Amino acid sequence: MVVNLIGTQDSVANLIALGDYPILQDTDAVKAWNLHAGGKDDMMIYSKTGKLVNYYPWGGAIYTALSDPDAYALIKQKWVDADKAP
Repeated sequence: MVVNLIGTQDSVANLIALGDYPILQDTDAVKAWNLHAGGKDDMMIYSKTGKLVNYYPWGGAIYTALSDPDAYALIKQKWVDADKAP
């Protein structure tokens, strides 16, 4: 699942083109990204049970730009691995 950052609604088509996963739009009423201290292009990957499995901040050791094929493949594998996590 992806939570699209407030103010980036115009780019949601890019997310849709990259994969088959649920996309939720964050809103001023919810501010989900603020609740997690996240920023644009940060990746927070949760298990099915809601446990945070991986956190990759933009500009960190793991490149998170999904437009890059290598970064996309790595992050996609992290999503697959998280799907198997307890």
